[in-house]
Amino acid sequence: MITSVWFKRFKNASALVLLFVSGLQPAAAADVYEFTDRSGRQLEAIIVKFNETEVDVQRVSDRRSFTLALEDLCDADQRYLKKNYSSVATDEPGQGDVLIPGEVITLDFPELGSMAKGKSAQCQLSVPKHYNPLRPTPLLVWFSGGSGSHVVQSAQGLVDFDEFLVLTLPYPDGRLPRLAVNAGEDEINAFWDFQKPMLDRVIELVPNISEEIRIAGGSSSGGHLVGSALDQKWRGFCDYFTGYILHEGGHCPEMKFSGTRSSHHILVIYGEKSTSREWQELFMERFDQARGRIEYIEVPNAGHGLNGEGKVMIREWILAKFGKDLG
Repeated sequence: MITSVWFKRFKNASALVLLFVSGLQPAAAADVYEFTDRSGRQLEAIIVKFNETEVDVQRVSDRRSFTLALEDLCDADQRYLKKNYSSVATDEPGQGDVLIPGEVITLDFPELGSMAKGKSAQCQLSVPKHYNPLRPTPLLVWFSGGSGSHVVQSAQGLVDFDEFLVLTLPYPDGRLPRLAVNAGEDEINAFWDFQKPMLDRVIELVPNISEEIRIAGGSSSGGHLVGSALDQKWRGFCDYFTGYILHEGGHCPEMKFSGTRSSHHILVIYGEKSTSREWQELFMERFDQARGRIEYIEVPNAGHGLNGEGKVMIREWILAKFGKDLG
């Protein structure tokens, strides 16, 4: 289990970080602690690990790491550590992980097999530039077209990366959701078996994901995947996300979308000149039977691909539906 430790007193906002420490049991929302040794010297630092005889810390000013012997600290510091932190030392994955505002993290999942082009399974997570561990952070999970992509660049332009946590999830072996749907429920449901552990890992790493703004969207193949999720009622998908975007896709086994809820915000967006226009019309007729607050948007003069104007429309829709919960 990864337990989050977050701190709220920094010299400036850009210094905000979030440490994830396996096993460390902190006091609630602890501040950066100012240590004092027996000679009166002081050190302002983040507590990383404590094991009864020593404490590992990271200095706030330059993020250098130190190990302080407990016996060298003043009595007040020793009492504070013993009172507020349990004695657990572990080398489990996640210990010492740091979320740095504005960084892109690549997470590896070799146990899940391969994604497109035979590469070992990975996903990317973009940490918002304005990330604050003390505030809810909105989330966009994006599923790309074609054989998929694990790179966050594929979601550029859809949301403000300074404010949103953005996660891009690939497809198993680079398979196409549309073809998987035609092969039967088991084939398409295997996609979520592959992707859910990735989302679970991110949820574990970022405990302050907003409960109100959790959006899952996709284009073409990604739209088919989102449609299948809503149709097959994938656990951890329909009951986790609050908004859904289906661009030029939505084909699924039953076309009943019984996983939708009246509280869901749903956008169906398509190109005016799409090569899939006939199918799109049929899809929208079936999707009308779904629950949720559904909006249909046509992108003028656009084809099947998601162009710049389509991205602007998606971004504006997100702001219109979720803007009151941002910031």
